[in-house]
Amino acid sequence: MRSVGHFRIGQVLIENPIRLFVAAAVLRVAVTYAKIIFGIHNILLICSMFSCILFGKTNETVKKMTIPDEIRVLCAKLHISVAELARQLGCSPQSLSEKMSRMSFTIEDLEETARATNTKFVRKFVLLNGEEV
Repeated sequence: MRSVGHFRIGQVLIENPIRLFVAAAVLRVAVTYAKIIFGIHNILLICSMFSCILFGKTNETVKKMTIPDEIRVLCAKLHISVAELARQLGCSPQSLSEKMSRMSFTIEDLEETARATNTKFVRKFVLLNGEEV
């Protein structure tokens, strides 16, 4: 016997419609925030980024992020804007935005970003036997 307030969306039984409403509202705010602040318009990427930021989890979508997307996640985790990152790198926000839209980062750019944000950038290949290149 189902109690009042239970319903199905596809194969998912929703036991508490208020939780669904709250989750939808939070997701709407998150999507709007990501579009305005970070300029990200891919809904799956936005959800994955917030999952990664809030819960420390990764999934296949997060693993497939581009370097500009990873920089946006870095900025979100550090609670700074991309414009602030540009200032820390000694360039204009427009210059960094153009570089991000062209996806034209070099290894040196990424190492400089790590220094400017006081983080560690790791680049290496690891062979199946564990040897690092």
